[in-house]
Amino acid sequence: MKSLTEAEQNKIYLINEIVGGSFFKKKIEFMGIRPNVEIKKISNITENGPVIIQILSANCQIAIGNKMAKKIFVTEKNS
Repeated sequence: MKSLTEAEQNKIYLINEIVGGSFFKKKIEFMGIRPNVEIKKISNITENGPVIIQILSANCQIAIGNKMAKKIFVTEKNS
């Protein structure tokens, strides 16, 4: 299991865990990011910049801050 910031680009991942307070978890869940959701990491703008992901079930792309991405833990989905 690795954080979203450590995940490689253009690979599909399953969200395993979201670490943080209740406000953070509610905020991220409102964006459609929750455990057992499949995502694809599109890119990192810069090393410490936002992370762009695609939520596969909703077919939408979201940019989230680097600090938020460090609190989202994923595992690579086997093809």
